[in-house]
Amino acid sequence: MNRTVVLALLSTCLLPLTAYAELHAGFMTSEVTLATGPVEITVWYPTPKKRSDGDAYHAIQTRSLLGVIGPPTQLVLPARAKRDAPIKGGKHPLILNYTGGGQGNHLRLRDIRANELLAARGYVVVAPGRNTTMLASQGPLLSSLIDYMFGESAFWDSIDANRIGAR
Repeated sequence: MNRTVVLALLSTCLLPLTAYAELHAGFMTSEVTLATGPVEITVWYPTPKKRSDGDAYHAIQTRSLLGVIGPPTQLVLPARAKRDAPIKGGKHPLILNYTGGGQGNHLRLRDIRANELLAARGYVVVAPGRNTTMLASQGPLLSSLIDYMFGESAFWDSIDANRIGAR
């Protein structure tokens, strides 16, 4: 009985690590102009090959860990996904990962590890930076982001219009 519990616990802990070691994901960051105004977005997507030589995510951070506004600082986070890698063929579900809360484009990187794993599993994940703290602007931002992804983005023909989710 104890061995079964230990094996179940180990497999639960090691499964995400195994999935992460086999990462097939790329990412692209760009400044876009939506109906709600300019915003920086990062898009993660599946790639045809394993990419073990990741790049780095860059963002300007204006708030400290304590939430105090300070001078802008360059935020650099290591990436397991490969910048501007080719996208895997086929149609992929789209996930809008809107982190909400706060202000600043660095918030689009809040869930990078989850976004990389989702992309490696076949999803296109897009995360916008925050250009406002207004709760009322969230709906229009997500709506214009969907319009952008199906109209002007390089991913429009790789997204399955029948499978869109928001987080």
